[in-house]
Amino acid sequence: MIGFDNDGRAYIIKEFYQRKILGSQLAEIAKKEFGNVKYIADSANPDAIEEFKKIGLNCVGIKKMKNEREENFVIAGIRRVSGHLQIQGDKKPRLFISNNCPMTIAEFENYSYPENKENKSPSEKPLEPFSHAMDALRYALMSRETPLFFGSLDMTRPRPPAPGEPEKKDEKNRIAFG
Repeated sequence: MIGFDNDGRAYIIKEFYQRKILGSQLAEIAKKEFGNVKYIADSANPDAIEEFKKIGLNCVGIKKMKNEREENFVIAGIRRVSGHLQIQGDKKPRLFISNNCPMTIAEFENYSYPENKENKSPSEKPLEPFSHAMDALRYALMSRETPLFFGSLDMTRPRPPAPGEPEKKDEKNRIAFG
């Protein structure tokens, strides 16, 4: 479970980690463990999204740009996570992980890329064994409209609405799964 504060900080406070689980099983566990919050899923898995919706959960697929290649979306997500790890003007990063999330912490520690063989450019797509929690984190961060910018300016706050534009409500709790 990841929550966001008004300064754009992301807090990973709880996790459920299990490989090779059916979408229907995951939906039931999510409902019991996390309740009815917004769930962000891989849009390439519409069956899982439908399982969440069947039991009344708010689940949406992560929006990828039209005609966007998978690698480009992964790289953009990695950059978004990296941006949240950067220390900002208030001397704090924009990503915090609770000790209650050992698998997420383990994936951060073991996240790796293919070796560069024969002087070819290595793919920026990470190796699979340690990417499930990272996928979920990328989905959650990429689902946010306001990206994190680098530099000395703190631009994590959403812009105020233009005259006549309705104010957008920020969703505090989101769940993402990969």
